[in-house]
Amino acid sequence: MNNYPRIPETATIERHVTKMNELCQRMDKHIADLEELNTRLDEEFYQSPYGIYRQKK
Repeated sequence: MNNYPRIPETATIERHVTKMNELCQRMDKHIADLEELNTRLDEEFYQSPYGIYRQKK
């Protein structure tokens, strides 16, 4: 019995690499969007009455 892993073809590897690169780019964009949202929420919080109260403590 041959239990050695099969090495995929070069075309298959290239497709997978391309898909992974696209996935990483999408994730980077989503992370940047979340960071922007977090920044806006922080700004809104610190301008809210509760945020102002918490800053004075």
